[in-house]
Amino acid sequence: MGIMRLHTLLVILLFSTNSVSEPSSKGLLLETLDPFISEAQTSNLRSVNYCPDNLCYVIKAPKNLEIDIFYDFAVLFFYYEADFPEFTENDYQLPSGKNPRNVFSKYEGKLLDRYSDPCLENKQDKAKCTLDFMRNKYSINTYFTRSGE
Repeated sequence: MGIMRLHTLLVILLFSTNSVSEPSSKGLLLETLDPFISEAQTSNLRSVNYCPDNLCYVIKAPKNLEIDIFYDFAVLFFYYEADFPEFTENDYQLPSGKNPRNVFSKYEGKLLDRYSDPCLENKQDKAKCTLDFMRNKYSINTYFTRSGE
């Protein structure tokens, strides 16, 4: 009888867990920032470019960096460091109908916790420390440029 209860408990736990998975950072980023975001790859680099006008944020990393880490960094970067109004104002809306600040705020805390082991400061300092840590550990570079440059 004890084994049957254990089996039943395992089945209940298996099916009662939240089966709705969170979107990947890549999907979240591309869907939210469409149509102003683009991806590119060379033989040794991967990049994402966000250009809502002639000004662009560019994030580059080695192509062999895990894609989840790359896009997790991008979400954190846009949430904490990008200073376009869509990333700083809660009521700014893109053509996708979404406000990136509001969308990313649902995920940034979990992403920050995932990479912030060496960073124990308050949340804003923790974000800067985490982004700097990821830049150094994964050789990620960010640029602000004009499109076409």
